[in-house]
Amino acid sequence: MTTTAPQFTSLREKIAYETAQRKARYAAFAADWAAAEEAGRKAACEANPTPMVIEGRNADGVHTRYVVDEGPCGYAYITIHPATSSFARWIVKEGIGRKAYRGGVEVSVFDYNQSMTRKAAHAKAVAEYLTAKGYAGIDWFDRID
Repeated sequence: MTTTAPQFTSLREKIAYETAQRKARYAAFAADWAAAEEAGRKAACEANPTPMVIEGRNADGVHTRYVVDEGPCGYAYITIHPATSSFARWIVKEGIGRKAYRGGVEVSVFDYNQSMTRKAAHAKAVAEYLTAKGYAGIDWFDRID
């Protein structure tokens, strides 16, 4: 099956057509990202962190015990490969993410204070939503601080 490109009578028409196509594509990206973020927020709220208990002695030798209700501290982020895809370039252009050190584009999860459990749930839900919508190269990672 062959597809034919629209025929234009002037360069101005071609530019107008491509601009309209790009705006439509970016509007779809914005809608998909907003829905993915909503799925991430819902997953983070439903996450149930296991409290972390820290015990030890302070400088005066007094035994202390701290309970961190939100679980271990850490980070979570979503990666998009390749960085040259239209979606990845839109993410960077909108200021949502940045180029990653090991390639691709990285979007960090900054919400939920230091709770790695909630951040990981958010990142996983976003990655799963975008993958289900047909975006390729979407993954998520977390690491303890």
